[in-house]
Amino acid sequence: MIEVIKHGILSTVQDEGRYGYQHIGVPVCGAMDKSAARIANLLLGNNKNDAVLEMALMGATLRFTTHTYIVLSGTKWPAFLDDQPITSLRPYFVKAGQVLRFGSPLEGGQPHTNIAYLAVLGGVQTPIIMGSRSCDMKNKLGQAPLKNGDVLPILPIKAPSNRLHKDIEQFKIYIESNLGNQKKRTIRVMKGWHWDKLSSSSQEDFIHSTYVVTPASNRMGFRLEGQKLTLTEPINMLSESTVFGTIQLPPAGQPIVLMADRQTTGGYPKIANVIWADLGYIAQIPPNASIQFELCSLEKAHELYLDRKEKWKKLEQSLTPMKELQELVIR
Repeated sequence: MIEVIKHGILSTVQDEGRYGYQHIGVPVCGAMDKSAARIANLLLGNNKNDAVLEMALMGATLRFTTHTYIVLSGTKWPAFLDDQPITSLRPYFVKAGQVLRFGSPLEGGQPHTNIAYLAVLGGVQTPIIMGSRSCDMKNKLGQAPLKNGDVLPILPIKAPSNRLHKDIEQFKIYIESNLGNQKKRTIRVMKGWHWDKLSSSSQEDFIHSTYVVTPASNRMGFRLEGQKLTLTEPINMLSESTVFGTIQLPPAGQPIVLMADRQTTGGYPKIANVIWADLGYIAQIPPNASIQFELCSLEKAHELYLDRKEKWKKLEQSLTPMKELQELVIR
């Protein structure tokens, strides 16, 4: 088990999401930075869809009541296991009774990244609801956001032999740069369905201006503040389907980037869409940080998608030994 001593700001259990129910209004949810969550799982030999703990803006303080292995990802926040510093993207053996805590996420007075992930061996074992363990706060599906005193179930493991323990902790692997923990503030987007409804000056402003992610941003959407955008004429539209990364333009003229907990439909013009390869990057941009957009063609977005897909495949293959080691310690 994992006992929650301090819950942080917003700590939720997430996997890759609750697919197959958007037609009845149930959002996908899931990890905001799916690449970071996946890489943490793979480094433990977990399945890529195993549930992890997602911590936004500030880390939780957690006590482990059973032995396990952990990996941190998605963050450069200082982290400590019983006051011993640990780093991200590396497996650590945790003994029953040990406490994991995080230091200040600030770097130069500003958060470096927005979200941290904690993966445990075998994944967090909260109940599966509609095919997923992900927390859907609006519909109250899955484990609710953590509060002090909560307990998360995890798989018990056997205490590893000294040799096995050394093999796991010293396992080294090369991770392609665009699959790891990078900071990127220029986000590539494709033109949306209503791009041509923007005035020509607003099209230029959207691409060449800097926007700020406001503190009103959350898992449903990132609200941006910057150059006001205008349409050539009002649009009378019914609600339309949305996806992770859809950029809507409300009447006030300040864009909203729809995120993991977005509603399945929306009634504002869709001016652009963040490409799949950059969804994790935008998820990691903290409040009050600046952001810029760069147009990307469909062909280039598809090329980037296939490139990352191939890199994930190679990484999974190279981490097969971790899956074999996992089988030796899970009871």
